[in-house]
Amino acid sequence: MEHEVDVNKKVSEFKSAFSEFKKNFSELVKDLQVGVNDWGFSLESQKDKLVVDIAVKLIIKHEEKGDISETK
Repeated sequence: MEHEVDVNKKVSEFKSAFSEFKKNFSELVKDLQVGVNDWGFSLESQKDKLVVDIAVKLIIKHEEKGDISETK
C-alpha cells in the first residue's frame, strides 16, 4: 500500500518553516533588512525515496524605509 501525502498541507508547512528561517536569519543580521527575491522547490520521486530541491534567493541590504519584499 502506497503512503499518500497531503501536498497542500506539506506546502503550507514548508512556507511556515521558511518564514521561521527568514525570521531567525534576520535576527542574525539585525542592522540589515532581509527579503526574499525568489524561491522555489521541486519534488522528485525515486523508487522508495523523495528528493526535494529547494532554492532561495535572499535580498540583504542596510535598513531603509519601505518594504523590501516589493524590490524585484
